[in-house]
Amino acid sequence: MIPRHQQQVLLRGILRRYYSLSKPKLPDDVITRMHSRNQRRIREFENSIRAADQFKAHRRNVVDILKDDANIDALFTDESSDAKTVSDYDGLRDALGKMSYNDVEMRNTMVLAAYSLIESLEVEDSLRKIDDGSLTKALAEAQLSFDFESFQDYRFRFVHFKSSQFLNHQVSDFAKVIEGNQFARFRLCDKGSDEYLERFKKTFAKYEKNKDHVELGLGLVKDLLSGSYYIPTVQIWSYLLDKLGERKLHNFQQIIYLSLFQYKHQPTVLATPKDENQSKPPLMADHFTHLVESYPEILSSLCKYQEARNDKETFIQLLSFLKLDKLAGEIMVLKSPLLSIAKFQMPDRCPGIALDSRHLTISRSCLYLIMRSSINLGLSEYVDLLYDKIVLDSVDPDNIQLNYVEQKLVQGQIFTPELFLIILESCKKSDNLGRLLWVLPFLDEYIATSQEIPQALKDSIFEVLNIYNLEGKVLSYKKQLCP
Repeated sequence: MIPRHQQQVLLRGILRRYYSLSKPKLPDDVITRMHSRNQRRIREFENSIRAADQFKAHRRNVVDILKDDANIDALFTDESSDAKTVSDYDGLRDALGKMSYNDVEMRNTMVLAAYSLIESLEVEDSLRKIDDGSLTKALAEAQLSFDFESFQDYRFRFVHFKSSQFLNHQVSDFAKVIEGNQFARFRLCDKGSDEYLERFKKTFAKYEKNKDHVELGLGLVKDLLSGSYYIPTVQIWSYLLDKLGERKLHNFQQIIYLSLFQYKHQPTVLATPKDENQSKPPLMADHFTHLVESYPEILSSLCKYQEARNDKETFIQLLSFLKLDKLAGEIMVLKSPLLSIAKFQMPDRCPGIALDSRHLTISRSCLYLIMRSSINLGLSEYVDLLYDKIVLDSVDPDNIQLNYVEQKLVQGQIFTPELFLIILESCKKSDNLGRLLWVLPFLDEYIATSQEIPQALKDSIFEVLNIYNLEGKVLSYKKQLCP
């Protein structure tokens, strides 16, 4: 009798032979693919074997070289007698003849702004070439518009330049446009903007003579990309925002503005707006922190830009840097006749933001510009809080701290002719009799102690008093101001 396990082996063999005879034949294309796949696998194995053999051969060569004592001794040859000892940057510069320094954030911003200006001018030039008369008016108004910039193109440029991808190509399209790739280089590692500001002044002076915005744009590109001794600061962007805004060249102004955000902001800055009526996503105070901490005076430039665009939401976000949230809480408990009526008419939103730098200050003139922008945007309710910022956060008569510290009333003169003009302007545009009645005692004191009152302030006083029909005050001031 055949053992059981042998019976199982015989049975399996019979079944295999039956299956091999009865199973359907594979199609030719399947067999071809299987054969090709097997051939690829064989080639891969052969390549791996060759690579291993090459590695072993190289390893043997390295070992043979290292066995030679002469080669080992050459690695430790003392050449100190020929080397120059350098202990600082000045010595290194003398040894090398010259050096160049770089600031990645500033360089990428400058290149992005320059390229965007060039592209905008090229688009405008292309449209002029095909203009049959129907585009003449639109092209004439292009530089006055905030809508000439393509958001889709901006997305590409922002990522390309802010991420330094443009450096991946030794000869890029951008290098051809500016005829070189040695741009935005600095000879010293110190910071300073004077050289760039002088260039900008000359470029804008030429524009005042010929009013040629194309020449202005090309001039700014040249100014930005020409190197300098010092690495420029955010001050150059504040200057350009102000000067372009004053001339209502909003297309160029927007190009500079959109170039200022950091690469880390791309998820929000480049996002698709939820509101179909908005061309760009809303921004938060965090998007501007690096600018304000670097050069606090840019705050007024950013606020004036929002005023030009009538962007109240972003303007309120920028007020966060003035720490109005802490200020609002403080004036609710302080009692002083110098404080405004803000505690009785607090704005709905008093924003604030945490700043890493504690010793940040802005000038009074900067805050005055912010107050004027607030009035022009129809946000006069913030004027009182901004005035209280002067009273509580002034470190001296000319400078105001941004960060919240222990509050104390400012020493010295608070009211100036310009501050009176701002408060009176807010009274005129906000229909707020309470604010006017609050400021009149301070105005009386100022007139009584001042030898000369500016004519603009006189005109504003009478205009506001007539609006509120305060005839008694009108007669009183006429006796004092118009003897």
